[in-house]
Amino acid sequence: MVDQKRVQLYMQVFDTLKQDREDWERQWEEITRYLLPSRDMWSSNENTATQETKKGKVIYDSRPVSMLQTLANGMVGYNAGPASPWFRLRMAAEELNEIPYVKDWLEDSEKRLYVIFSQTNFYDALTEFYLDLGSVGTATQLVEESFAHGIVYSTRHPKETFILEGPDGRVDSVYRSVWYTGRQALQRYGDEIEYATKQMFETPDGLNKKHEFLHVVQPRYDRNIYSDLNTEMPFTSIEMYTPDDSVLAESGYFEMPLVVGRWRKNSYEVYGRSPGMDAFPDIKRANQAKKTTTDAANLLVNPPRNVPREMMAKYSMLPGAPNEYRDPNRRIFAMDTGSGYPFGVDVLQGYHADIGEHFFTDLFKMLGNAQREMTAREVAERQGERVISLSGPLTRQNAEVLRPLVKRTFNIALRRGWLKPPPPALLQTGLPIDIDFIGLLAMAQKQYYRANGLNRGVAFVAGLAEAAQRPDLWDNVNLDDLTRKSLDGEGFPQTSIEEKPIVAQKRKARAAAIAQQQQLNQAEQVAGMVPNLQKAPEPGSPGEAVTKQLTGGQ
Repeated sequence: MVDQKRVQLYMQVFDTLKQDREDWERQWEEITRYLLPSRDMWSSNENTATQETKKGKVIYDSRPVSMLQTLANGMVGYNAGPASPWFRLRMAAEELNEIPYVKDWLEDSEKRLYVIFSQTNFYDALTEFYLDLGSVGTATQLVEESFAHGIVYSTRHPKETFILEGPDGRVDSVYRSVWYTGRQALQRYGDEIEYATKQMFETPDGLNKKHEFLHVVQPRYDRNIYSDLNTEMPFTSIEMYTPDDSVLAESGYFEMPLVVGRWRKNSYEVYGRSPGMDAFPDIKRANQAKKTTTDAANLLVNPPRNVPREMMAKYSMLPGAPNEYRDPNRRIFAMDTGSGYPFGVDVLQGYHADIGEHFFTDLFKMLGNAQREMTAREVAERQGERVISLSGPLTRQNAEVLRPLVKRTFNIALRRGWLKPPPPALLQTGLPIDIDFIGLLAMAQKQYYRANGLNRGVAFVAGLAEAAQRPDLWDNVNLDDLTRKSLDGEGFPQTSIEEKPIVAQKRKARAAAIAQQQQLNQAEQVAGMVPNLQKAPEPGSPGEAVTKQLTGGQ
């Protein structure tokens, strides 16, 4: 049971978080109004964009909106998409990967996780997540278990989540401002709602009116690690009704269910910065330029007209309409407005180029326009610098977003029995699973660095060994280790890389076969040099001694 002091502490922290974020929300609201109108809903209980001020009413230039969509689609499709493998499971301790059957179990678990992701709403929610990330810089995804649907992934609106960082700079505590109608609250909490509040919810107005609730998720520090109760799980979950500070539900999670990502962030800030923030001055200029250019185009196509006084209210501009006039010198003619339309188009294109730089539009368009699927090596060769400029956000997203999402899904699947039992040798290790990302962008980033370093190193050793006539210099290179790491870096399937004991057995068998063949070759040579060797050598003769040596004393 949550004591009243803790309840008051939760509410104090929540109030402080709301005050600290007011400046951020003002900026986010303006950005979404121009860049992501579907998220332009910032009133506390507003769930749909209102027609009066929302839904892109102020947008004249929609190119930035499409650039953001291209960024989100690209980050999902080329780094964590359903079309190709994008992650690989491995044991955190390298020596555990060499235990027999471990690689088989890891690869089987990978396949089952891919099935889970493809059969749930994971990829839809992830695309929505990257739209938030590219626009306001901070995004949140809720991963919950559902008896009806297995696992449900839900990208929460940025207005809902207030975050705190742990000592490692990662988000470890989330305060959610959730709005339910009275009907939804009664269904969710039932008799846990205080009597007076319940009566208010049950009125006709209360059933449809939205009410604010607070959901706190944070690490549980004072727990009994040997208990199976959900109130002793690693993460605490408290749900409260904010008007009267009453606690409606207390439970827990094995892992943090809310995954919060930041595109990038300053060390002294908690919330993230985004391409939308960086490009926003140009987005507003482009929006105004598009309006001005559109007005200029309208003037060019449909300019003002000089009309004689006597023809006012008597002329028609409809196609084929007759207009009567008496004096040929007093006719209707278009006013020369001196159109600046071409110049306006050039200015707008310049703004679009600058905005596209922030959203990596050229990189994703190059990948999208390729006539065939490109390899990571080809991407690194053609767009190496652009991939590297994306490496900071990409590394953060893989560590802060995708790794927790995969681990949370893996743990849920393991607890529910959707994965095969792990090999017995792993049960004593606590299953320290790590995630290696092998999506196209992640691999291209690795290739850019690894290919340059590897090629330079191999070329240096080869050139030095040839110049100095010292082939023994290659003894300094562990070619087995180099080969295994190169295959691993290329995303080679783990089960296709032989385990070290099997490699040793193959080499031993090959060496034995070579030795046997050499003995046979020597025997044939001796047979050609010693006449009548087809006859059995006489006992005690030199021929008998040679035969015994070649046949191993047989």
